[in-house]
Amino acid sequence: LRASYAERRDKLLRAVRNAGFKCQPPQGSYFIVADYTSKSLADDVTYAKELIQTIGVATIPLSAFCTHEPGKYLRFAFCKDQSTLDHAIARLGKIAQ
Repeated sequence: LRASYAERRDKLLRAVRNAGFKCQPPQGSYFIVADYTSKSLADDVTYAKELIQTIGVATIPLSAFCTHEPGKYLRFAFCKDQSTLDHAIARLGKIAQ
């Protein structure tokens, strides 16, 4: 199970980075937290909705977990089945860096 999630994490992490997001590998989570500062000036909720509408990838705005200004961060979940991740990875490939 651990190896399976590590593989999913690594595949999604490469795709998120290749799409131009800044992020570090998580050490104990099912989520990759990505900085999208270089991608958009929008707040995290607006940008998350934009990703759903433009490429069909759902993320979680980090502001959902804090009451202060969190910056421009989204969470990408890799605790999904492989088919779902493969679709998301392909869709992330559509984002120009």
